[in-house]
Amino acid sequence: MRTRSPWQAPSLTLITALCGAYAATSAPVDRDHRLDTLSPELEQLSRHEGAGPLPVVIILRDYPDLEGWSSRSHGPRSSALATQLRQHHDRSSGRLAMVLEDLADKGHAQDIRSFWIFNGFTAELSAAAVRQVADHPAVALVRLDQPIAYPEPVTTPPRGGDERNEWNIDQVNAPDAWSRGYRGQGVVVGSFDTGVNGSHPDLSSQYLGGPGAWYDPYGEHPDSPYDAGGHGTHTTGTILGGQTGGSAIGVAPDARWIGAKAWMDNGFSSIVQFAQIFEWFLDPDGDPRTDDAPAAVSNSWGVIYDGCLLDLRRNIAAWRAAGIFPSFASGNSGPGAGSSESPGNYPETFSVGATDSRDRIASFSGRGPSDCDQSRIKPDISAPGVSVRSCVGSSWQSWSGTSMATPHITGAVAILKSADPTLSIEEIEEALKAGAEDRGATGPDNDYGWGRLDVDASVQTVLDLGTISGQITRSKDGAPIDAMIAIEESGRSAATDSDGYYSLRMPGDVTYTVTITSFGYADAQASVPLRARADIERDFALDALPSGPITGVVTGPDDQPLPGALVELSPHGPPPILSDGDGSFSFDAVPVGYSLELVTTRCDLTDDRQAVVVTGPAGIEVAPQLLSPAPDDVESGANGWRHEVVTNFYTDDWHLSQHRSRSGTTAWKCGGAGDGHYGDYVDAGLITRCYGVDRGTTLSFWQWMKSEPNPTFRPSVWDGGILEASEDNGSTWSQIFPAGGYPNHIVSNPANPLAPGTPCYGGIEDEWKHSHFDLHDLAGELRFRFRFASDGLVTNEGWYIDDITLTPTAPDLTLDLVDAPSSVEPGSAANFTIDIVNREERAFKVDFWIDAVGNGAVHSHEIASDEEIAAEQSASPRFRIAVPRKIKSGDYTLYTRLGVYPDVVYAEDSTVITVR
Repeated sequence: MRTRSPWQAPSLTLITALCGAYAATSAPVDRDHRLDTLSPELEQLSRHEGAGPLPVVIILRDYPDLEGWSSRSHGPRSSALATQLRQHHDRSSGRLAMVLEDLADKGHAQDIRSFWIFNGFTAELSAAAVRQVADHPAVALVRLDQPIAYPEPVTTPPRGGDERNEWNIDQVNAPDAWSRGYRGQGVVVGSFDTGVNGSHPDLSSQYLGGPGAWYDPYGEHPDSPYDAGGHGTHTTGTILGGQTGGSAIGVAPDARWIGAKAWMDNGFSSIVQFAQIFEWFLDPDGDPRTDDAPAAVSNSWGVIYDGCLLDLRRNIAAWRAAGIFPSFASGNSGPGAGSSESPGNYPETFSVGATDSRDRIASFSGRGPSDCDQSRIKPDISAPGVSVRSCVGSSWQSWSGTSMATPHITGAVAILKSADPTLSIEEIEEALKAGAEDRGATGPDNDYGWGRLDVDASVQTVLDLGTISGQITRSKDGAPIDAMIAIEESGRSAATDSDGYYSLRMPGDVTYTVTITSFGYADAQASVPLRARADIERDFALDALPSGPITGVVTGPDDQPLPGALVELSPHGPPPILSDGDGSFSFDAVPVGYSLELVTTRCDLTDDRQAVVVTGPAGIEVAPQLLSPAPDDVESGANGWRHEVVTNFYTDDWHLSQHRSRSGTTAWKCGGAGDGHYGDYVDAGLITRCYGVDRGTTLSFWQWMKSEPNPTFRPSVWDGGILEASEDNGSTWSQIFPAGGYPNHIVSNPANPLAPGTPCYGGIEDEWKHSHFDLHDLAGELRFRFRFASDGLVTNEGWYIDDITLTPTAPDLTLDLVDAPSSVEPGSAANFTIDIVNREERAFKVDFWIDAVGNGAVHSHEIASDEEIAAEQSASPRFRIAVPRKIKSGDYTLYTRLGVYPDVVYAEDSTVITVR
């Protein structure tokens, strides 16, 4: 048995040495081998050589699931979430942190900052260091930090309301909410803007003050609120300003504010500083024991970006999980369709368009649909944003922009929370939409969203909220069951808890259609009249549908019973089962009338798929047979492969084609018949049978590709294909990467279901090419999926796949251990040089480890993993191992090995070292 070494080798040093050595000996290229983790502006790093440190944002792959946080209690939860995010970051970022520290020691990195809100780092790195960080297995994306434009409002002539209130305050009916006693009292909101003039007479008394009330990440004005340009002062005035200037300017005048200065005095900012501010708002006082996050943060800014900039979504998801309402400007890039800006076009934000005093949408107001999915309505709501008078400097001015509209929503949130502090973000969104005054086309649209804000109508919606709750049970014996409760009139739904209970707060004085569904039970539906401010309990007892068994015997290629085959029913069926020793299986109680699919699998045989319907209590009997697959030369469809649509609303174009083939007459093609083109909006997956894969295996196949290129910015493409692998029989898929990396990537293009920057095959190849994938970290029962995706415009002939093989990896690699010491002292260190040669025409990924054999034991220590050795290159890295003080004296044979740790060896060398 192998144990962890007494030979302790610091892996960081060797990883750095290997990467550095191969970078130095490889031929110069204009495209890097890890396009999967480099954003488009970094993918040609040779352009940045000698340019000095590159400011980058590093996003790690691992991120906690925040889904459950939205269903927690409505009370404060920012401290618990911040603690979880900190702990997760500490657990998942340690190895990369060591790499960054080592790069800093060598002068290749500086200004390293750690972020738990999105689980990543920011740093200034040399081009070579960017390559090394992008190669780290924990890294999802390295993006060049980018400046964020300073918000520039339009100064316009004032437009008055009555003598007491500005016109915009009257138009959104805030005074009517005040008359009910709801003025934002007891609610703290945040200003994420250019700063705030804390001494302005309309704002000074509402400043929260104390620890965690002001944040300047630049340190220019660290002690008290400041605003060099006035933009943030203006927006904060609209949220909660007073009336010292002669008329009321704020929606929620009794709310309190905290603020962050998002731009330097000279107008500069970037993603790095914004990440600091996002994190600060989750824990303003820096004390994880206190819940001091604001109820809402007003964000009158956006990033001008062609498409959907995804960099900030984790930050905003964390805000929502903590209960922070994220109001965002829709942007001033209108009036074209799809002109709303990120983050306002995210599903996670509540974005705001701008209207004038006559309730017309402003020409500059950003429109939907969202570029993030091409379908979501944006903005969510509209509010006054033309000639809005508010604080600037120490006086008042009228400005225009969606920046001026957004703080109306933040103020409205403060009023709603003063009316009901327990409101969830989802309930606030529903109240704002329900209370909005419909404008433009009837119903929600991509100009006004759900309409123009009406604060008092939204307050009334909140005051009229009632609760529909109850328990879902089985009528036979009253046992609780899992079910979904759907409200037809609002689109809201909820799942029962483990005891069958559900609860939904809904606007009152409405009769709702409530539908209950649960697999195996007859649906139940009822009209439930809910009075304003009432709580109504409505239990449902569901009748189990008649059921019958599905039985059978699984046979193999020889017609004999096949034990150990996995048999499952989908969708919504009971848990999968394995066939018994005699091949038999039985699902005892399957509901009558459901159209299901019975899928029987056993690795290295073809799948058996049958449509089944139990028609009565007697049940049905089936006879699945798993056959030996045809060779994967793709000369027939009998090899057990299948194909499907990957993303809803897209299409599948895979089929067997005899138009082109690498050998024989047939290949799989994603595209039209003959030389016909693939269609618009394709997301098609060609799924292989299950393979039993050993460690140290290479998957190879031949491919021919013609897809829509992007000639302006090579090597980006509009349409392309990738290879994915599944270790759980197709439940989840992960992209895998060929030796040397993919040659292309998907352009920033929201219509393509592959994310912008996804490395892929694509462009105009027009010849068969042999591709190789080292399945270095994959072993066991695997399926592979060839996935091709297109947008909605230009198409081409498509993607052909032929002759797939899986073979043990046996690369022509050599390793020589040189200048090793003949003896060492306990507690000392030993230095080694290794000569490594790759004689292959392609790169290989390897692990590197040492085995020290002596005194009757084998001590093993992995030093580097997933190192890519470039094609036809050599290197001589040095490394150092520490000799423990308590090691036994004697002779040790020290093996240095390349391969798949711990037992697949491609190359090795050894020497004897005496411990004195």
